[in-house]
Amino acid sequence: MGQAFFISYSSEDAGQAQEICGLLKGLGAPYWIAPDSIMPGELYPVAIAQAIRESCAVLLLFSRFSDQSQDVMNEIGLARNHQKRVVPIRLENYRPVTLEYYLGVPQW
Repeated sequence: MGQAFFISYSSEDAGQAQEICGLLKGLGAPYWIAPDSIMPGELYPVAIAQAIRESCAVLLLFSRFSDQSQDVMNEIGLARNHQKRVVPIRLENYRPVTLEYYLGVPQW
């Protein structure tokens, strides 16, 4: 994967997750997002764990749904276990700005 950003989001926030992918793509920044980045035949939990381990940071799309998602909480736990930076992108206040803006936000 090579220092890509891991995007963590709840299924209810999938549309905003795709917007973030567009922002990253426009910047030429590699990213990993489920389920698009999971290869055929890969086990979902194994793919997630490996992607987080290999990522440079986890971008957490934070909304009223994400804190209720067990998958998101598991991803945050994996990020902490691997000492990865978790950068919150609060969707309630989301504006299409720069990735540098979000990376300057304190960790969640």
